[in-house]
Amino acid sequence: MAVVRSASKYETQSSSSAITVISTPFDDNLSLANAFQGQDAVLCCVPGGATRFDAQKILIDAAIAAGVKLYFASEYSSNIMSPHYQIFPTEFVGDKVKVRRYLEKKAAEGQMSWTALNGGPFFDMCEPCLRPFFPGLLRFQGSGKASRASTFSRTVPSSTVRATIFHVGHLPEL
Repeated sequence: MAVVRSASKYETQSSSSAITVISTPFDDNLSLANAFQGQDAVLCCVPGGATRFDAQKILIDAAIAAGVKLYFASEYSSNIMSPHYQIFPTEFVGDKVKVRRYLEKKAAEGQMSWTALNGGPFFDMCEPCLRPFFPGLLRFQGSGKASRASTFSRTVPSSTVRATIFHVGHLPEL
């Protein structure tokens, strides 16, 4: 199921799509809670600087009211808790840190679980800029324990699905 803003022009790609699209106002907690009813997880895909706390709080609270088990935060970026990340203006990175703290509070209260995907800069977008400076020296390696990381943008969808399955325990019904 996809929940989209009432003003959205999103349409499924075919009439036989397995995705049910529900259009609802995103500033109405009750409408959102009704839309989220019966769902195991909410995957938030609000882009970067558009991530605003007041709007995210409504989504999170509606998910809690509907009994959603997992909220997948719209972070898809570097380690947002790093002091290096937090120097960026909210116009560029949004209120992701504030949203994270709210999710941590709700999880500590036992109201819901949450997760996020922080893969660092998308290497496929950065690599063309770096290659002239390091010809033949760029390698893909690592243990996964480094404090700095990068990923390919194409890995984000499958990583998101795997993380959701890990937390919820199964694939969603289509």
